[in-house]
Amino acid sequence: MFKFSEKFSFLSTFCCLYFLYNFCSILCFCVEDHFDAYVRPFFVFGDDYWSAVGKMFCCGVFAIFFQKSGTVKFLHTNILSQIMCLFFIFVVIVHISQIIGNYFNVSETSSDRWILGINILAIIIYASILYISETIENVKKRTYILIGIFGACFATACAMASHYMPRSVLKTLSQDKETLLSVRKAVNALKAGLEIPSGLSNNVKVRDENGKRIITYQFETDFEGLKEKSKFTKRLRKRFNFTPDLFKEGEQVGTVLFKKGTHILDVPLPKTTYSPSKNFSHPQVR
Repeated sequence: MFKFSEKFSFLSTFCCLYFLYNFCSILCFCVEDHFDAYVRPFFVFGDDYWSAVGKMFCCGVFAIFFQKSGTVKFLHTNILSQIMCLFFIFVVIVHISQIIGNYFNVSETSSDRWILGINILAIIIYASILYISETIENVKKRTYILIGIFGACFATACAMASHYMPRSVLKTLSQDKETLLSVRKAVNALKAGLEIPSGLSNNVKVRDENGKRIITYQFETDFEGLKEKSKFTKRLRKRFNFTPDLFKEGEQVGTVLFKKGTHILDVPLPKTTYSPSKNFSHPQVR
């Protein structure tokens, strides 16, 4: 079992381990998206790169702060620290055992080697942090080294998140999601003989033409380009998990084209009759 440094408080230990947990989670996400398969081991929760990056930043800052401020004099709890250490070792053992089991069951994949490497990297980083905390007496020097370690991990995590889940693509996917929902609202209203609802996306326009309603919609995301570069990853597809087919009461009434640019969708209007009432007239769908 690891020997905890008396210069590394319980709060620093907790923040450090949570920082490392999120860092390894991001690396596991990368392996999963690279191989386009479900490869995550046990004890890896969450499904978002940028959420994990945010947690890494906060945990890294607080780990350095608690280590530097000397909170060990008041908050160090050896029993809790040892429990956390045991849990860390347990998680690593379970992950490595899973990979070894896959090997003997002849069910190993290329991603297993990467998961094994991630677990070994976690051990190396955490052991290095504990060693530095134990052996370097100069607080300022120790703090700078720890900042370097945390900073390198944080920069790597940001680079991986930017590669597999670019913020620019997330922005366009969010706009396209709103566009698609607006198209569906417009189609549902037209097929029901109702007026076009207000509050539609600015990328959706509706006009009359030859007894039909023409819906013009525009997508911002370059779906084809992302697919060609193998960057339309599992998580990006999950962000935009929609079928192109449009249905109304079980009947297919149109298909949306998931492609960057402006597209047109024809929606035949339902035949209507009108009530003879002088005070109120409402279209009724036959």
